[in-house]
Amino acid sequence: MSAPIRRCKEELSKGLVEGPDDTRIADEPPGSLAIAFEDISIILEPGQALYRARIHEDRLRTSRFTAAEVGAPPAEKVKAARANQANRPVLYLAHNKSTALAEVRPWKGAAVALATVVTNRRLILVDLAQRQLVKSPFFVELLKWRSELAGLLYRLGQDMSRPVMPHEQDVLYKPTQLLALMIQQAGYDGCIYPSAMGSGKNFVLFDTNAADIVNVEYVRVSRAAFYSSPLSEYDSVYDEGPYDYALPGD
Repeated sequence: MSAPIRRCKEELSKGLVEGPDDTRIADEPPGSLAIAFEDISIILEPGQALYRARIHEDRLRTSRFTAAEVGAPPAEKVKAARANQANRPVLYLAHNKSTALAEVRPWKGAAVALATVVTNRRLILVDLAQRQLVKSPFFVELLKWRSELAGLLYRLGQDMSRPVMPHEQDVLYKPTQLLALMIQQAGYDGCIYPSAMGSGKNFVLFDTNAADIVNVEYVRVSRAAFYSSPLSEYDSVYDEGPYDYALPGD
């Protein structure tokens, strides 16, 4: 295993993600990791429409959500999630309406505020949702680790979309939080990862002001569909990920 990949795995498995006032955030991303990000980066031009949803759960509230209420919450209300720590807002978006709806897990009959969000500047994002060939295969001495690192980042993108039980969040969110932090430290505006709930992609923008909510419509969920396949006696009932060893034992 090459040194850049070993270091990346070690840092992510430790989950060393702390705040700016804490003892440690993480080392600066190694130059090799920055190159790997470049290999899977994309440009999002101004005017790109994305989507965000919020379930109207309060039965006593008759007024509809404003644009500000559907956007990123204030820092004091931000909970830790896949690409952010507590009290550090980012903007989670989806590339289509159906994925945005699926991500909030609505039930049949639920009223959902569905916002159209438009980027207001040019953004450069790291796309973890698909495996891409390295862009410069002419440097043979770098080709092996660049290919391996691209594969690792693709796997981490899959992990970012992987469902996590509420009692596991504090531990299993740390690797993907650190990955997002490394991407931000490398100068990127956000990242993309596949949705585990819908058929599309999710977007994370580190600057919550990088996109504007231009419209909020209310929809009612008319149907929720679930599909299944038989689980044999040899299949594990839990699909283990690469960081499950970090969970505390009984």
